[in-house]
Order: sequence, then structure tokens, then C-alpha cells
Amino acid sequence: GDAAFIANAGLMAEPVDVNNYRQMTPVQLFSHNTMNRNTQKEDIFDEFVGTGVQGRIADVLKGKDMPVNVFSISGTQAVNVGEPGGAAPFILSSSGLSDFNKSPSIS
Repeated sequence: GDAAFIANAGLMAEPVDVNNYRQMTPVQLFSHNTMNRNTQKEDIFDEFVGTGVQGRIADVLKGKDMPVNVFSISGTQAVNVGEPGGAAPFILSSSGLSDFNKSPSIS
């Protein structure tokens, strides 16, 4: 069968509360830009530097001979980057796909 999933479980390394979150979390929890960047990586301890969560998942699936496609409509995104030699993301134009052979001819 077919399967699809989205991985983003958040950036909490361990449970925190209002009194200890600044000391207990390696990311800035209330900074939009920081959260956006770190959510794409899902690597709060920098164990997989330069890769994103979807890219790493795609690499594992590809390594198990499963067909994998990763897409972006907004240029290269950190979330889609895997290990070198892994699944390469398709970068699509934000204006959609170009026409495919608008005027085919039959010879």
C-alpha cells in the first residue's frame, strides 16, 4: 500500500516549565525565526549538521530501496536536505509546472 507522513514533533529536549525553560532548552522557544530554522532541521543537539528532517527520512527510506520523492516550491529548503548522495529534492517553480510539449507532432 501507499503511505505518507509528515515528521515534526517539536523542539523540546525534555519537559520544561515557565521557571526552567531558558536553562533546559537548547533553542530559543519564542523566537519565530529560530523556531522556523530549527523545526526544519529537527536536530537540537547538532548531531546531523547541514541536514533536515525530511531529507534524513528520505535517505533512510531510499537506503531500504523504497521509492522516495522530496519536493520544494520555494527553492532549496533546509528541511529537504539529506546526506550527500542521498535522495535529491525536486525544486519546483512557485508558479507551477511548465507546460509539457504544448505542440506535439506525430511523424
